[in-house]
Amino acid sequence: MTERPTETTTEKPAAKPGPDALSQARKLPGQIMAAQQHAAERLARANQLVLSTARELWTCQSELFGQEMEHMARSWVPPANGAGLGEAMAAAMARQHERSERMVTQMRRSSDLMRDLSWGLLALQQETLEEMAKQMPPLPGSPRK
Repeated sequence: MTERPTETTTEKPAAKPGPDALSQARKLPGQIMAAQQHAAERLARANQLVLSTARELWTCQSELFGQEMEHMARSWVPPANGAGLGEAMAAAMARQHERSERMVTQMRRSSDLMRDLSWGLLALQQETLEEMAKQMPPLPGSPRK
């Protein structure tokens, strides 16, 4: 029976962390807490933005509903005594034109609110990414600033 040669490996003892690694490790809990605080602040700002937009949309839709009820009440008004069919139709068309203008104005207002919300949330995200980029090391091969 032949003996197999035993492999001898020389294991290097584990390297002890240097002073830089230890100081970084001590800073880590504080950095995590600061990051969580920033995230909570941004989330609160985003929630505030969404809430204020929701309130404005609710107001906008409530106004539109009120205008529609007013329009319905005026639409069922019989023509004045002595008014001809042409006058009644012209008055109805004028009311329809007013209604259409109010609806378009309300739709534009709603659209503007949603656009402003989207841009506000995008700005928060951009701010977050810019802040994260400042804290990240540069990519290998990229010029240092």
